Amino acid sequence: LRDHSWTNISSLSTSQAYYLVFTQGNPASWATSTIASAPIGGVYTRKVNVFDVYRSSSTDDIVSSGGVVDSNIRRIRVTISWQDQRGTRNFFVETYLANLF
Repeated sequence: LRDHSWTNISSLSTSQAYYLVFTQGNPASWATSTIASAPIGGVYTRKVNVFDVYRSSSTDDIVSSGGVVDSNIRRIRVTISWQDQRGTRNFFVETYLANLF
């Protein structure tokens, strides 16, 4: 997604969950959808959330609140969910994506 254009990331809403879908085309690629697709392998669901990143105006450090939105970086959380005998289980990982080019 990011390799095609930074706007593919920066234009995603921070109030919406997204799901990755593989598109058949030339070349084939990944796209985002707001509609949950069928579970992967009939078991796992993958959801992506996008968050603004704030920086301190005095130090330029990333801060959790009270800073200025950095339009060239986003915090991304990917959540994998599945059902087992104890109910719904979730695992998530977070990272930052930056507009370096």
